[in-house]
Amino acid sequence: PVKYPHLKESIEVLSRWNRSSDVKNKQAALAVLSLQYIVSKLLEKGRLDKMNVLPEAFYAKSLAYAQKHLKKHFGKLEIELGEMQKHVRGKVEKPIGGMPEVLATIYSEKYKKGKMQSKLGESYIQYIEYTPEGLVVKTINCYGASTHEDSPHYMDQMDLYLNHEMKEMTMDREKVFQEAKRIYHPGIAEDNLAKQ
Repeated sequence: PVKYPHLKESIEVLSRWNRSSDVKNKQAALAVLSLQYIVSKLLEKGRLDKMNVLPEAFYAKSLAYAQKHLKKHFGKLEIELGEMQKHVRGKVEKPIGGMPEVLATIYSEKYKKGKMQSKLGESYIQYIEYTPEGLVVKTINCYGASTHEDSPHYMDQMDLYLNHEMKEMTMDREKVFQEAKRIYHPGIAEDNLAKQ
C-alpha cells in the first residue's frame, strides 16, 4: 500500500480474501479479474505455457485493471463473485463461483454490463462408487444433455450443477431401455429406423 497508494484499497481487500471462489465470496471477484488480466497478457505474448517470472509492476497493473473494472461496473470492490460471474444458457443467467486453477475450475470471459460469463471449466462430472451391491453412479452436466433450445434437456441440469448436486444414473442396459422415453439410432433418421 505504501509503494502503490492508488491500490491501497484493493490490496486491503485481497489481504482479507480467504482464497475461496465460492459464489458468495466478496473478495474473489477482484482476484478473478486480476488473474484474467495476467492470463490474457501472457496469451498475447505466447507465454502462457511457459514458466513465467513476472515483475511486481505487472501484478500491480493487473490489480489496477481489476480495481477499475469493479469500480466502473459495480461501484465498489467487494461484491459477491456471483454478482459478476454468470453461468449463461439461452436467455437464462445465474450466478456461478469458481475461478482458474482451483478444484471447481471456471474460466470466464467478458459478457455484458461488466459481468463475466463462464466459458470453460468443469462440464461433465461422473462419480462412481463400487459397492458390494453394485455400482452407484451419479453424474451432472453443466447445462443439460442437449444443445437444442427446444429440448427439455437444454438446461435441465443447470440448477443441480450450480448447487453442486448430482443426479443418479445407471449402467444397467435393461433399466436404461425400460426407462427410456425414446429409443433411436443417432446415425439413422427415425423414419428409416422403422424400416430396418
